[in-house]
Amino acid sequence: MQGIATKIGELESDAEEHRAVIETLRETLKKSPERTCFRMIGGILVERTVKDVLPALETNMKGLQAVIESLARQYKAKDDEMQKLHREVESQ
Repeated sequence: MQGIATKIGELESDAEEHRAVIETLRETLKKSPERTCFRMIGGILVERTVKDVLPALETNMKGLQAVIESLARQYKAKDDEMQKLHREVESQ
């Protein structure tokens, strides 16, 4: 369970970074959609425009949120299972 909690924390941190970048790029998109920005893809820094990068980041953010929700459900299921076992042991 601790591994799941750790992973959730890491992904939430990544999601928060994505939120900050997405917010900044949305403002930039309004003013200059052709502005150059850089994105790390597979360890390689790639030059793109804001209008190209923003949709990809938003898609990644949705994926992160889905994984976080899935891990949270797994954590809850394991926690419920542990509590059930604990109650069974106490009642014996």
